[in-house]
Amino acid sequence: MEFKHERFGELLVRNGLISEGQLRDALEQQGVRHKRLGDLLIEDLIATEDQISEALAQQRDLEHVNLSAFQVERVADCLRLLPLSVLEKHLVMPLGFDDEGQLLLAMADPLDVEALDEAALLTGLRIRPLVASASKVKEAITRYGVGAETLRVLDRAALSASEGVADVEAANDVPVVRIVIQLLHEAVLDGASDLHLEPQQDRIRVRHRIDGQLHDVMSLPLSSHPQVVARIKVMADMDITERRRPMDGRIHTEIEGQKLDLRIATTPTPLGENVAIRILNSEIRFHTIDDLGLSVGNLRRLESMLAKPYGAILIAGPTGSGKTTTLYAALNELNHTARKIMTVEDPVEYRVPGVTQIALNPHVDLSFSAGLRAILRSDPDVVMVGEVRDQETAAIAMRAALTGHLMLTSIHTNDAPSALSRLTDMKVERYVTSSALVGVVSQRLVRVLCPHCKRSEFVVPERLEQAGFDGIMPSELRAFSAPGCEACRGTGYSGRIGVFEIMPMDEELIDLFHAGATTERIRAHALAQGMISLRSDALAKVAAGVTSFEELERIMW
Repeated sequence: MEFKHERFGELLVRNGLISEGQLRDALEQQGVRHKRLGDLLIEDLIATEDQISEALAQQRDLEHVNLSAFQVERVADCLRLLPLSVLEKHLVMPLGFDDEGQLLLAMADPLDVEALDEAALLTGLRIRPLVASASKVKEAITRYGVGAETLRVLDRAALSASEGVADVEAANDVPVVRIVIQLLHEAVLDGASDLHLEPQQDRIRVRHRIDGQLHDVMSLPLSSHPQVVARIKVMADMDITERRRPMDGRIHTEIEGQKLDLRIATTPTPLGENVAIRILNSEIRFHTIDDLGLSVGNLRRLESMLAKPYGAILIAGPTGSGKTTTLYAALNELNHTARKIMTVEDPVEYRVPGVTQIALNPHVDLSFSAGLRAILRSDPDVVMVGEVRDQETAAIAMRAALTGHLMLTSIHTNDAPSALSRLTDMKVERYVTSSALVGVVSQRLVRVLCPHCKRSEFVVPERLEQAGFDGIMPSELRAFSAPGCEACRGTGYSGRIGVFEIMPMDEELIDLFHAGATTERIRAHALAQGMISLRSDALAKVAAGVTSFEELERIMW
């Protein structure tokens, strides 16, 4: 490989990163401090590590790679090619293969000939060096290298248990313990809400759910599946001998200084047990209603509804739409010493100081309806029921709202007006619903564009029409998108925010409902009274640069 012969310092000056005076001073310091030019400039805060790394790649005519934005799924299969000791010794990270079959190797020092030779010898492959900053290589080794070394051990280990058989001894083998710890560690570092282990024909597929989207992370050898699942079951105090029926369990642990509550769900499949792990941070800061992403008008509507002394407020939306977050934010708003607040939840996801929280327990017949009956005998002011699932719970909740309690609960419907017909389907009398209901909050979650890499783009009118937004917003709309960067790990998004539709109950709407009006008629009246539809709220967030048009199209039906 031929390198450019321009001196590194001259290249930095030509690129405008440093001045000639700064170069002279740094060269003088080299003789005193005995360090590389780039390291001196970084230590003296004259240039950043990424700037030096990019300039080094330019000088050597090599590609520079941002490891923070690199897609992990491309890394997973080649990680086992080099042992952890080599990665740490030379500060290198394998990243995959190019079209010619060469191993792509990110290096902090692309002139480390010893590293190139050792990598070629151990893998039997041709090596194509890439340049990455030293700190990013170290971070990647910490995140993925330890897990890769464990996979190498698992590959080599002849575990005594035969395929499909797991026992406590095998579950406690050191390689299995290490890989489970690493799986949980990486999920927490990625900010994942869920970790999925899915047996395939020839591997275990590992995925993280981040901001509502699943991402492939790595693959585990299929031979390790019984032991890995058994280890998780041991940690969750589950029966490791039962593999024919679904099971649930919990793990309380601490990772990266965070106290976590892990909810384990196993499901039998023809290829083995599928494992889903919900990751709940018990120390997370509770959201307030100001954090939810409500527009000014919607915030006022919700505050007005929460100010009512009694009545029922429904939070509507499909699974994964953020209903629980909104319920907790509402509880946070109402949580004062003058009120007694009680909840019945499945499960209790977050502990709220000052609130009496009850978790469902099917083993003692503690259901939503049974828990709600018990709560109503305990003199509460505010009651929160995690979800209205059946006719009995719906009837008790609505009638409780008529007897001086402020009732908060969630329901699965696509929009706010549909919540009324859903209650009717649950055999709740119309006069009870109309008398008890204060209002309905319908919502979705959209991913927030990364503030570091988002950019403006034009949305043509035809695209608006195709998505069904014609007439809702101006025919010309400036939207935003994000290509991905180091800060968002290449996804283009960072976090999520709510899109809302709030329908307070008024006299005319009550009369319409009593008269048996259709959902479409009720919606038309609510919109005429100022209700902001989910679509309009979503488009407003697109126009404001909060989210992208693609994200809006993804979550809207």
